[in-house]
Formats: sequence, C-alpha cells, structure tokens
Amino acid sequence: MLKKIKMIGKKAADNKKHIIIMLLIIVLFFLFAVDIYYQNVQQGPVRQLNKQISGYTPVLEEGDELVQTLNIDLEDAQALYLYFGTFNNTLNGSGSIQIELIDLKTKHVVASDELDTRMLYDSMCYEFEIPEMNLKGNNTALVVRAKKLAKEATVSLFTADGSSSMLTKPVEHNGTELPEALRMDCRVGEHSFVGQIVLYALILLAIILLAGYYLIVIKKTEIWKAYLAAVLALGIVYMYLLPTYMTPDEETHLFKAYEISNAMLGYNTDPEHFELRECEAEVYHHLSRAGINVSRNAYKYYHKMLRTGNDSETLTEIEHLVLTTPRYQYIPSALGITLGRLLNLNACKTMTLGMLFNFALYVALTVLAIRILPVGKAAVAIICLLPISMQQATSYSYDCIVIPLGLLFCAALIKISYEEEVSKKTFVILALSALFFVPTKHMAYIPVVLLLAMAAWRKRKSKKQALCLGLLLVGVLITTAAIMMITSATAPKELDTVSYPIPFVKWASQPAYTISMLLEKPLDTMAIIWNTLYEQGEFYVKTTFGGILGWMNIEVSVIAVCTCLIASVIAVMPKSNEPMQLKTSQRVWFFIVFVLCVACVAGGMLLEWTPVSRDYVEGVQGRYFLPVFLLALFAFRGKGITISRQVERGCLYAAIAIQPFAIAGIIRTL
Repeated sequence: MLKKIKMIGKKAADNKKHIIIMLLIIVLFFLFAVDIYYQNVQQGPVRQLNKQISGYTPVLEEGDELVQTLNIDLEDAQALYLYFGTFNNTLNGSGSIQIELIDLKTKHVVASDELDTRMLYDSMCYEFEIPEMNLKGNNTALVVRAKKLAKEATVSLFTADGSSSMLTKPVEHNGTELPEALRMDCRVGEHSFVGQIVLYALILLAIILLAGYYLIVIKKTEIWKAYLAAVLALGIVYMYLLPTYMTPDEETHLFKAYEISNAMLGYNTDPEHFELRECEAEVYHHLSRAGINVSRNAYKYYHKMLRTGNDSETLTEIEHLVLTTPRYQYIPSALGITLGRLLNLNACKTMTLGMLFNFALYVALTVLAIRILPVGKAAVAIICLLPISMQQATSYSYDCIVIPLGLLFCAALIKISYEEEVSKKTFVILALSALFFVPTKHMAYIPVVLLLAMAAWRKRKSKKQALCLGLLLVGVLITTAAIMMITSATAPKELDTVSYPIPFVKWASQPAYTISMLLEKPLDTMAIIWNTLYEQGEFYVKTTFGGILGWMNIEVSVIAVCTCLIASVIAVMPKSNEPMQLKTSQRVWFFIVFVLCVACVAGGMLLEWTPVSRDYVEGVQGRYFLPVFLLALFAFRGKGITISRQVERGCLYAAIAIQPFAIAGIIRTL
C-alpha cells in the first residue's frame, strides 16, 4: 500500500513538472509570437532595398534632378525612406527639395512632397508617404529635384552598392547614369492576407511545440513515430510559408518535372517549343519576373492563384532552362503535376500537388532510414528536421530525394555493421538506395562505394555475403556509369549554343579552373583549399543547419544553428549499457569517406562554377553535405561519452523547439 502511495505521489510530481514546463513553453512562445506578429504585420515592417552603403550622390545644386527607377512592386507599400547625406547647416532656409513618385507609363504624379531645407540635417532619414496603389516594378520612378536653392547651397543623398541593391536600376543624375542606386527602404503596410497567413502559421507552430513535448518527453513515443508526426506537421508550415520559386534553383527543377509530365501526356518537351497550359505559363511569367527575392506581392499572388486561379487547358509554348541531371529524381513531382493536370486543377494547385508527392517520398524514405538504423535514431531524425532539410523537402529540388536516399544508404550500411548475418531486407534496402543515390549530384558521392568494399571485406568469412556485397559494388558502378551516359545522351539541347575554346564559367564570364592548372600549381591549389575553409567555413556550418534559407536571403538565428549542431552530436552518442560494435577502423573509414565526399562536392564546384579570379571555391552550400552527414556523426560515436534515453529525446525535441526561429526568419522576409 505504501509503495502504491509513493508511486502515485511520484507520478503526480512528474505530471506537475511537465505541466509547469508546458506552461512555460506556452508563455515563451506567446511572447515570441506577439513580437513577430507586431513587428511584421501590425506595425508594418520596413524592408531594406539596399544592404551596403557606398557613398554620396554628386551634390545637388539649384535645378539638379535625380531619377531612380524602381524595380520593385509597390502595391503593398505605405512609404519610402530616403537617406540624406551632408548639408551645410549655415545655409538653412535657402530653398526646398521636391520629391515625386511618377508612373512612367502614364506620366502621372502618384505622390509628391516638398521638403524645406531647414528640416535637413546630417544623415537624415526622410519618410516619403505614398498611396497604396497597384504600382509595378520598372513602371515607377522616384524623382528628387533641388528647387529654390541659393547659389552656394548643396544637398546630397546616400547611395548604395549596385550589387547589393534590390532596385538594380542605377540612379540618373541630370540624365547621366551613375554606377550606384539610391539608398532606400520601403515600409510595407498592414495586409490582412499576410497577417492571416502569419497568424495561422504561429498557431500551428504552437500546437506542434506542445504536441511534440507530449509525444517525445511525456508519452515517450518511439522515435520514428514522434518524427513522423513532427515532419508531417512542420511540412504543412513550410509549404504554406515557402511556396514554389522561393527555394534555390527551383525554377529549373520545376521544369525538369514538367518535362517528364509533358512526356507522360504527349506534350512537346523541346526547350525551344516547350508546352505548358496557359494558366501555368501565366504563373511562371509572373513569378519569374519577381526574381530570386520574392516580394510580398509575388507571395500574395501565388496564394491568391492557389485559391482562385484559372484552369485553362489551352497549350502555349514557352522557353525554359535546361538542367542535365538523372530524370528519376523528378518522377515523384512529375506524377503529382500529371495528376493535377488530369484533374484539371489550376496552376498553383498543380504545383502544390507536385510538391506534396515529393514531400511524401521524403517522409517515407526518412522514416525507413530511422526504423532500420539500430542506434542513433534521434540523430537521423534531427538531420531530417533541420530547417534547411524541411525547406528542400517541401520544394521541387532534387535534394528532397538525394538527402533521404543518402541517409537511407548510410543507415543500411551502419545496420550491416551491427548484424552478424546480413538480412535480405537490409541488403535490398542497401542495394536500392546505393543504386539510386550514387549517380546523384553528378556522382559527387561516389566515394561511398568504398564503404561497400569495406563491408564486403568485413563479411569475408561468409563467402556468400561477401560475394553479394562485391557484386553490389560492381553493379552500382556499372549502373552509375550507364545512368550518366544515358542522361548526357538524352539531355535536351541547350538554347545557348555558344561554344568556348576553353573551360568557361558563364555566370562570371571568365575562364574556369582546370585539373591541369591545379596540378601544375600545387601551392596555389593548397591556398584555394585553405581560403575556402577559412573564408567559407562559417557559411558552410550555417547552410548545413539552416542558418540561411531561401535564396540566401532568409536569416535564421544563430541560436537555432548552434542548437541543431550540438543536438545532433549528442544524440548520436551511445546510450548507457548499449553495445558498441563499431570498431575504430570503421569509424575512421566513415570519416575518410565523408571528407572525400566533401572534397568531390567542392572539387566539382571548383571546376564547373568557380572562375579563375576567385581564390576560394564558389557555389558550395552546406546542404550538399547532409546526405552523408550521418557518417561524420557516427565517426565520433566513441565509448568515452554515454547519454540516457531521456537526453536523446531531449535532443530530438530541441530540433522541434528551434523551428520558431526559422519560421520567424521566413516571416521577416514577407
């Protein structure tokens, strides 16, 4: 009886502790959500149109004029901010500055104001209020005129580096173009639509935080079940907040999926005469004009078309970019697009359906990877729940196939290390994941076949198992070579037919590095490697753990990055009384193969994407390392540190708890 009373008392105490923690989570998240909503919806956020101040415009004298053509939509804007530089205060009262916003199509003055020079002072920020109108990019110009200035009076405004400007258009000084743009900001007005989206996302996020704590910490649900619930719920949030075109290079991946869908339906797939439905072409043209910095108006447009867009089945021709990658990576999204077309859904619903098919495969493969992994399950779940992983999983990027395939391959390989006899199920999973994973990313992950050779050597006492693994190794190499040759032979002809006598980086209009060049100058090659690690190391860490999302324009708090890094390392450590069967030699090989994969990724970008003017590798992002990141984690899974099951679950919940920081970063860009 006494024992029962003690158990009841202990249970009540535990429940009290959990209730207090859940209340604390609610309070902290409520304060966080209120701040995010107030700063980005109710108050009206200010968007920077330039990131780097470079200097001053030539001084404005009597009669001078500045014309800044705006390359952004102003439909939802309430005010523009101009930054005045220096002004000779002894000449106050000597004149005025006239500011006008002009519709270039109609030549109509949309808004105007006259600023008395007596109001000017050094480094002044001036708020120029404008009416909420449907003002499109390139159709609007801001004109600043110096009026009634005394002969000695001069005024200047801050300018910004043109490469860091969302305006992209240079400012004109008395009809002469300058190399820079005016330093400007834009205040976005409160919009019920965006406010509604933010509110729904925050409510759903609060439910996810509480439900995650209940399932993981209180109920102690199996890791894969808790992960399944978390990834499905978070997937809804990310798809809601990051629609199509907000993920890097998504346009090219989208058209690769459309290319396969066209082949399924008998439409034209030739790049010069590529066919889309008119409703799809309309959405493509609208969103592609918005550029990589998707504006709030483009965001609003997508969600509006998602609900009310037309579903015209008339076909129209459109040019699109060509991407030379294995087609099987786009079959899931192509099936979704094809189904949407057959059901006569509008363009945005069809695109969303393709994303859902991609996401469904991502969830299925990652759940399988977690289930077959004998130890360290929470570490895989954390990798799959990283903000960058969720972004890619809810897009058309082939990363939503490559990342889970890589994790599944690594999980199956680790399971083999723990099995005395390789089961048929494990072997089949290993074989299929290897066959589909190795050819991806232009064979950047080819070093993983060394692990198959190592596994065959370890199973050499069983000739049958060693032979099967050896045949798998040969089959993977043959299949990879065949897929790459077929992909190259069947790739659509590029629209750009210009040929170059030497390797050339088109985006930089400069020659590229070559293997012979790197071998001839080994010291310079070592310097490139060092500079890459020194200058880009922090960037790689941030882009691996989701510190930067979207087109490198969504900043996520460093707290989230550090939490994910620490949680993944701790979660992979052995539990108390858990058998440690990985030998030191195996863990060393895991690390070597991971480093070789990183080197192949960086080497490919060095030869294909880096101009000779750079002394570091261009184009590499941390997400490219995620498919094999599990190998790096298990390489440090030693016997010296052990954790409890409760700590492992805490690490998994940490991957969910940091999601508000990622969502806040997305909301701030709207």
